[in-house]
Amino acid sequence: MAAPQDAGQDEETRAAVFAPSPAVSVSVEAVREAPSEDVTEVHFHAAGQGFWVGRMMRRLGVTVTLCAVVGGETGTVLRCLIEAERLELRGVHSELWNGVYVQDRREGDREVIVETFSAPLRRHDLDALYT
Repeated sequence: MAAPQDAGQDEETRAAVFAPSPAVSVSVEAVREAPSEDVTEVHFHAAGQGFWVGRMMRRLGVTVTLCAVVGGETGTVLRCLIEAERLELRGVHSELWNGVYVQDRREGDREVIVETFSAPLRRHDLDALYT
């Protein structure tokens, strides 16, 4: 007698994550293995609670659709960073910008150099996002 199959065994697990204002994170770090202590690396990452939840779910094998507003130069960068993490982006394009923060971590502690917040969403952007 064959064992019964799990109901979701052959189905893909999918989730949608609502992330209205993801941001770009830029980290400046010293290269520890470098022959000289003057070697610096710059790292770019997508950031924000919604993105981080979606990324963790993706690493657990879930196919994730991230619903977010992206705009301005930071939005262009965010699209690439989000897609590089293999998240599907259902992005509402806006003329406004996403937030960004730059941290200097060369001394070991996080020193915030610059932090800008996403622009407040306009009514039409909100309507498109919730749709």
